This record gives sequence, C-alpha cells and structure tokens, in this order.
Amino acid sequence: MLLYRGEKMDELEKRDLEKKIADCKNKIRKDRNCSSSYYDLGSAYWELGLHREAIDAFKQVERINPGIDIVNDFLGRLYTLVGNHKEAIIAFNKVLSISPHNEYFVSVHCNLIESYLAIGDKKSALNEYNILKSKDIDLANEVADKLGDRLFEKNFREQPDDKIDFIKDDFPKINHRGFMSIFNKKVTVPVEVFCSALYEDYIFKPVHKVSYYDVEIYEVYVDELKKVDPLFSLVDKQMLIDELITIRLELFALAWVHKFVSDKIIIVQSVFTKQYLENKGRKDIWIKMQPYSNMIYSATLNWITSLGKVKMAFNHSLLKGLESKNIKIAKELGFDVEDDSILRVNLRTLSEEAWRKRLTLSGIAGTFCKQLKIDRNDVTKYTGPCLASLFTIFYNEGKKFLDMVRIIRS
Repeated sequence: MLLYRGEKMDELEKRDLEKKIADCKNKIRKDRNCSSSYYDLGSAYWELGLHREAIDAFKQVERINPGIDIVNDFLGRLYTLVGNHKEAIIAFNKVLSISPHNEYFVSVHCNLIESYLAIGDKKSALNEYNILKSKDIDLANEVADKLGDRLFEKNFREQPDDKIDFIKDDFPKINHRGFMSIFNKKVTVPVEVFCSALYEDYIFKPVHKVSYYDVEIYEVYVDELKKVDPLFSLVDKQMLIDELITIRLELFALAWVHKFVSDKIIIVQSVFTKQYLENKGRKDIWIKMQPYSNMIYSATLNWITSLGKVKMAFNHSLLKGLESKNIKIAKELGFDVEDDSILRVNLRTLSEEAWRKRLTLSGIAGTFCKQLKIDRNDVTKYTGPCLASLFTIFYNEGKKFLDMVRIIRS
C-alpha cells in the first residue's frame, strides 16, 4: 500500500522515488496507455506527498482501465487530502458500487461519513454510519467516538452486546506518571531513551489510579478477562500477565513500523528491544513475541492475495522492496541481517492496511489463546470482541506515545 504519504524521509529514499518517477515518465512517453506506469507514478507521488500530481496519475489509470476499486479508493483519499470533498465522495461511492461486498473496503464508509460532514450533509453521513453499523459494529463505534459530536444530537456508541459493557474502551487507563513526566511536551529523544522509559513505566510497571492508591494494571486486566470467560481463571496468573506484556510489546512494535514504514529507526528499535529484554532477564518474552510477528505477516499476505491479480502483484513487489530495503539498512548499521531482531521487522512490514481493515485482530486473539493453551472453540461469544477491544487499546496507546515526541537515532 502507499505508506509514506508525505512523512519526512531521508535523502536516499527521496532520490529513489524521484528516480522511480523519472522511469515512469519515460515509460509513459513510449506508451501513453500503460496503466501500470501511471499507477506506479501515482504511488511515487503519493509517497512524496505530492497529492495533486498523484491524483492526475491515478485519473489516467481510471481513464485507461476504468472501474478498479483500489484506484478509486486512492483517488477518494487523495481528494480528501487536498480538500476536494465532493470529488472524494464520488470516488468513494464508486468503490462501493464496484465492490459492494468486499470487506476490504468497509472502511470506505468511514471516509464517506467524514466527507459528507465536511460539506455539511449530515443526513448522508448518518446514512453511511447506519450502513457501517450493519457491517462492522466495532468500526462504527470508533466513528461514533471520533465524530459523535458532529454526527449525532449527543455522542453515543452502539454495543455489540449490553451484557459486556466494558468492551467499549473501558478497560482501565494507565497512570503513566514516570513516562508522561519525561515526555509531556513534543521533544526530540533518542530511540533507546524513549523505548527504555516506555518499557519501564508503561509496559513493565504500569499502574491504574483507583481512589487514593495505585494498583497494578495487569491485575485489573486479569480480573476483567476472567469476567468475560471463566477459561482465563484456569490459566496461571503470572503466565497470563506475561502474555499481556508480550502482546503489548508486539503491538507497540507494530505501531512503530506503521509510523516509520522503512527506516533506520525501525531497525534500531527492534534490536534495542531484544537487547533490553535479554538484559532484563526476560528473553522468554522476546521468544513469545515470535508467533505474533508470524501471524501479522500471515495477515498481511492474506490481505495482499485478496486484492486481485494486478493489485496483488504490485503490493507483493512493494513488500519485497521494503524487505530488501530493511536488510540494506541493517547492513549499513552493522547489524547481523540474519538476527531475528531484523527478520521480525520484515514480518511487520506493509501490515498497516491489514491492521486498518481489521484483518489482523482475529489472528492475534487466536494466537493469544493458543499461547495460553486455551482452545478457541471453547471460549464464550464475548471473548473475541473483548480481546479485540483490549488489543486495539494497546496499539492505539502506542501510537499516541509515538506522536508525543520526535524520535532520533542516538
């Protein structure tokens, strides 16, 4: 998928993209009806943050091969970025008319809701919300949280089941005293300093403020999970806590890759995490992270293969390109490219769309149960939604912390 979206990149990456643009233009001069060259051109422009140029390129793809859902999805998002919401609505609706039952495009309804609100068409926005609610209640809840004040008379959320009222986002919030005190403003901080502080105060020693005293957050999580499914009561308490720490570290690493895509900082973070856990005497947690990384990669491949022949080939090529780039960066930094800390970066590469389309959560939940020796066939109907909610919170909090600072290599 198109991942840089104008974020800051180093000069080498910029030169590579500029070369790609020049190559595409040369191919187009020879064949002005080569849709794949326009597609690659639009992708490169997008990654450089040249949104209007990307729009022109993707419009040519639509001219040559009309009716490709992913192209119109790109156009809708690009039109949104340049503030042309009416054209964005046309493009997004075209996606849904082309692929009305494709789960991959369910989030298009979210984009339509925002676009309709941007032009003041609240009625159409509400209609899209109701359609989304019938397809994906969890995603509809996220929209209600984000846009409720603009969308409804008063903010509200729909519940998958009123018997599990804590499945919303009401797992307790952490009192990040140490971590927040260090990074309470947008500061520049080295990877190692940031990760060390986050791991100590957020992942390994998180506390939850209750009245006038603090309690360990994992104690609260364990109690809540037991309420959802008695099977969690049969799991050793420390084993369950260790698994929560493991998945939290994995989801933070996933959020990290989604923010930086392919960068030296990603490699350094993975290497540091392994070293940190080994120095802490918790190499067992590093080892237990591996099945989650494998599952994330599997979800990414499933997403790619669901796109159809042309889009599958493009995204598979992009994935291999990013993997090769990560290996190249690791070599430049002097790391052993065969080390599992490097290999895991590639297992998380290009996984953002699979995560955003909610294709990863089920597999993560299944891996979580398998690690705890719980049979997925024996869990209650509430277990899946509960774990999905909890893991989404872990991921979103990791993203929030990454937005608080500017990360640099030491």
